[in-house]
Amino acid sequence: MKKNLLYTLLALTFLTGCDKNDGPVPEKYDLETGIPQPQIVKNGGNAALNWLDLAAFQGKYDLTGVYFPEDAPSKMDVVIRKNGNNTNVKVIEAGVTTFPKSYTITAAQIATLFGAPLALNDNYDISADVYNKDGKKYEAFPNIGISTAVGTASGVAGQALASPSIRYSVICLYFPTLFGPIGSTSKFNITKDEWADPVDGWGPKANWGSTIDVTVVDATKLSFKSPVDGTSTIVLTISPTTNAITYTGQPYGDLKVGPLRIDPSWPYGAATLANLGPNSVAPCAKEITLNITYNVAAGQFRYDATRGFTLVLKQQ
Repeated sequence: MKKNLLYTLLALTFLTGCDKNDGPVPEKYDLETGIPQPQIVKNGGNAALNWLDLAAFQGKYDLTGVYFPEDAPSKMDVVIRKNGNNTNVKVIEAGVTTFPKSYTITAAQIATLFGAPLALNDNYDISADVYNKDGKKYEAFPNIGISTAVGTASGVAGQALASPSIRYSVICLYFPTLFGPIGSTSKFNITKDEWADPVDGWGPKANWGSTIDVTVVDATKLSFKSPVDGTSTIVLTISPTTNAITYTGQPYGDLKVGPLRIDPSWPYGAATLANLGPNSVAPCAKEITLNITYNVAAGQFRYDATRGFTLVLKQQ
């Protein structure tokens, strides 16, 4: 009974080709025939399309079959939809009869399918049109005025282990050579410095100039020198999947003896940087944003209880 109820929900939204007298469920439709529910999953490759490196994208996915194995389809057509528009759906491969089957799609293939270049913030959904045992077709993204994530009843995707579609989005992601080859150093403008201590801050108020040198250490790490002593190295680790930056216990220098220290008797001494965050890189803007807490023996300097002082660096 539960399964038949599911099919009824599917029939309401996964249906095409009804004539005007059919109503929500065709008169000749037999619930026992079943509506095959496609199963499609990502299997390695890139999770998203990197706007700054589209040529490197490889989306790997599998059409594994159907949710209920007994509802074996006669065939499926693998399809892709652009930006949630059910009038803009293209066929990747028609008449698939063997499952599971693996696929790899590239940015160039997507652009060719839709006859237009990809754009930042595009979303591409991949699913399958299915044909039941009697050869009746049920579209993944039916153009019948129903706004759902995958063109099926709202509860279908919420079933345990169900995956009727996958999505690839065009986003800005960090990649190893975004700021230059590994080992290279480039200048970044200091565009914001909330710490702005007149002696030990980062920007022009500290008389350290308006730029800082940033080095690409490896595929996920950047480094630069503290303005306090010019030798303490601060290392940032970047997540290539979230653009988040982490760092812990980074040296900042001795605030008592810094070369521009106006009052040598100032009591705070050596400081380290704490990762109060949030910290991130904006690859499209080529910016680094850090919210830094400055730890000293006597306590902390920070903007407030929730975050540190903001430092924004932008590559020239």
